[in-house]
Amino acid sequence: MLFRVGGLGRLGNQVIPDLCMYYIAKKYNQVCQFYNVETLNRLGFPSKNESDNRSLPVVDATDEYVHKLLKGEAELASHVAFKFLYCQTTEIARCLIEYMPEFEFDVNDNVFMHVRLGDVSHLNNTPRLNYYEKVLSQIQYTGKLYVTSDSPEHEVCKTLVNKYGAEPFNEDEVTTWLFGRTCRHVVMSLGTFSWILGLFATKSHRWYPNPKDYNIWHGPIFEATDWNMVTNNTLPQ
Repeated sequence: MLFRVGGLGRLGNQVIPDLCMYYIAKKYNQVCQFYNVETLNRLGFPSKNESDNRSLPVVDATDEYVHKLLKGEAELASHVAFKFLYCQTTEIARCLIEYMPEFEFDVNDNVFMHVRLGDVSHLNNTPRLNYYEKVLSQIQYTGKLYVTSDSPEHEVCKTLVNKYGAEPFNEDEVTTWLFGRTCRHVVMSLGTFSWILGLFATKSHRWYPNPKDYNIWHGPIFEATDWNMVTNNTLPQ
C-alpha cells in the first residue's frame, strides 16, 4: 500500500506525488491513500482511496526510491509512506511526462498565459511583463488570448488585459488545467501549477522561462522537458 503523510501546501504540490502513487500502484497492482483523490479523478485518472490489512513495517519513500518504483526497478515494500515528499526531481518529472496518457481533446488556436505571482511576487521568483510580451511578439494565432493568475489585479495581468486584449480566466485549478490544454499556445510561469499545465498541454506549443534566471522555490522539474525555454527574456531560435 502507498499512502501520504502530511499536507503539501498548494494543489500542484499534491498532484505530483499523487500521480507518482497512481502510476506505481498500477505498475505493482497496489492500493493507495492519495492526497487529493477527487482531483485525480477530475483530471482523468480513475482513483479511489483504499486501505488493506497488510502488516508493517512502513518504508518512508525517498525521491530516489520513487523514481526506481516508477521505472519498475525496485521491489515495492508492503507499506510505503509519502511523508512530506514533493517528488520534484528531474528524473521523476521525466517519468511523469513519459507516462502521460494520450487524452482525447480538441485544440483551438487560442493562447493561454499563466501569471504566477501571489506569495512570491515580492521576490525575483517569477517573470514579469517583458517575458509575456516577448513570447506574444513571436507567435501567431487567430483565436483568443487568455490570462489566468493567482493575482489578477496585479499590473502584469492588467496590462495583458488592457494592452493586448487578454480575457481573464478565473476558474478553479483543475478547470484551468483542462481548459489551458485546449489552447494551441501555452505560456507558463514557474512553479508546479504551471508545470502541470504544461504536462497536460500535450498538443500545444509550450513556453516557459528559464528557471536559472530566477530564485525558484520548487524542484528542477522544468529541466525534464523539451518545451520552449525563454532565457533572459530572449526567445529560442
